[in-house]
Amino acid sequence: MYKYVAVAFLLMAGCAESIPEVSYYDGHNITMQMRATPESNWELLIDGEIVVQQKVKAFSSNETLNGVYKGKPVMIRRYLRSNGWASTHVADVFIDGRLVETLVLQ
Repeated sequence: MYKYVAVAFLLMAGCAESIPEVSYYDGHNITMQMRATPESNWELLIDGEIVVQQKVKAFSSNETLNGVYKGKPVMIRRYLRSNGWASTHVADVFIDGRLVETLVLQ
């Protein structure tokens, strides 16, 4: 039940975003950030460019999102992590099948 409350709260609050993280991919550093918009879109930004933008289901806590970065497939495994009373949205970001970063939305 708490995960549904957390998802509902996120949707009512409008926006949530991760802290920008610097990751190493394909020989150079990239900045990654995940955010949720009031329209229930989840967006992944790499170096400020939106590479994934997808609407998520209202009460789904586990989903896969897809996009493309520099011609390589991007897959995000989005899930809800609970630790007692609080729940946190987590996004594992894979580029070309390799886990590059785990982002936490706050």
